[in-house]
Amino acid sequence: MSSENRPSDQKARPETIEIVQRNWQAEVETAQTYRDLAERERDEKRKGVLLRMAEAEERHAQRWEKKLRDLGAEPPIYKETVARRFNRWWNKIAGAEIAIRRMEVTEERQEAQFHDQAQRALAGEQDVQQFLRQSALEEKAHARALSAMAPPAGPRTALDKILKRERWHGRGGSWVADAIYGAND
Repeated sequence: MSSENRPSDQKARPETIEIVQRNWQAEVETAQTYRDLAERERDEKRKGVLLRMAEAEERHAQRWEKKLRDLGAEPPIYKETVARRFNRWWNKIAGAEIAIRRMEVTEERQEAQFHDQAQRALAGEQDVQQFLRQSALEEKAHARALSAMAPPAGPRTALDKILKRERWHGRGGSWVADAIYGAND
């Protein structure tokens, strides 16, 4: 009996489809974020890096789309939700450095998810095992590239960026006092 016809595989198929759909969605969203960041980037070298990362994420999405079709499912339609619009708005107002740090965390999370999926949820899907390993390595490389693109993050760096946008908080005193007043607002 082939692996596609085993009863346990038929039972797992909806779960597999759901995981692959989530992977597709994450790749599409990540690619869109990189394209948004590249559009606003002034430095040509950084812009090129962001565009190459967007292209890599789009290739990943295409691979997940193929897997969905192989499973007999159509890929979901990308919809602009309130959460996605908020995320895009936040990346825009927070600035490129904070958005890049957020993407670094996203890439690290996706890397961990791909490793986990290779061991658990998609362990029986032999055709995606190599792709999961390769994707995890690419996500790790993206996280490293993003880390190199942004200055070291720290509480003061983030607060200074926020407070620069809200100069009317100037009451004298330290940046900590400004942060407290800003939080109270």
